[in-house]
Amino acid sequence: MSVAVLVPGQGLDLIGVASAWYAASVESRRLLDLASAQVQLPVPRLLHGAGLALRQTQYYQPVMTALCCGILHEIEQRTGTADVALGHSLGELVACVAAGILTSDDAVAAAVLRGRLMARESSSHPGGMLALQATLDAALAAVAVAATIGRVCIAALNAHDQQVVSGDHAALRAIPARCAPQMLATDGAWHSPAMAGAVDEFRRSLDVVCMPLRRARWIANRTGAFVTVHDHPPALLAAQLTQPVQWVRSLETLAASGVDCIIIVGPAKAQRTLARRTVGPGMRFLSVELPEDLTLLEQARVA
Repeated sequence: MSVAVLVPGQGLDLIGVASAWYAASVESRRLLDLASAQVQLPVPRLLHGAGLALRQTQYYQPVMTALCCGILHEIEQRTGTADVALGHSLGELVACVAAGILTSDDAVAAAVLRGRLMARESSSHPGGMLALQATLDAALAAVAVAATIGRVCIAALNAHDQQVVSGDHAALRAIPARCAPQMLATDGAWHSPAMAGAVDEFRRSLDVVCMPLRRARWIANRTGAFVTVHDHPPALLAAQLTQPVQWVRSLETLAASGVDCIIIVGPAKAQRTLARRTVGPGMRFLSVELPEDLTLLEQARVA
């Protein structure tokens, strides 16, 4: 069996899941403590109080990355390393851990910086994101209409019939109703030119810690293709901040690679649905959201 790990991105409800792993996993607790120390906010403040802190991207990104790195560690302890890794947006940092490009500690530190830089750019260039129930052509036509009002662009190609757009609030309000726009719970215009001021600093920080690809093969958001020895991981990860997530292309690359089982890391019901719609019914999906799912994973892998 050829296995891929798939890591979700920002926008998930982490409170109950992170608390469960904090109590059940030594490595998850260590990484969540590390994230807490680096953002200088105690774990109880991050994981309790109705999750108010996690509504801010500078806190959410390190917690999400620490959580998924901890879950990935537990998965690898039981089933070994995957053959292929991919992550959606923020989830790419954890995919790079699976690929051996980053250590878990470096991924958490990268998420701390990424979240801080994106929050900074968002304060200077306010905006948001909308999910559209539309084909890419229809979404591009909607963006062309909204662009007469303000800055707006395609931010993610999530499925053949679902796109995400990012931009100024005024421009987003001009997206035609025929696309069934739904506001996403983000505090900025991610994957758009609004994040341009974060790119160079983020890339320089990754230049120091990224290692050559040495474990699972990695499919990058920026291209939707497998990363080769000729690619530069820090540049790919940094460019992702202003460029659309090529998720459909990534999933199609995965499906064509011979992988027949996808392990989803963390709380990602929406990503599982999107992936199923793109790769088709022949793919086997296993999810590890809570600690008890590890036993189910082991049973499923040997079945």
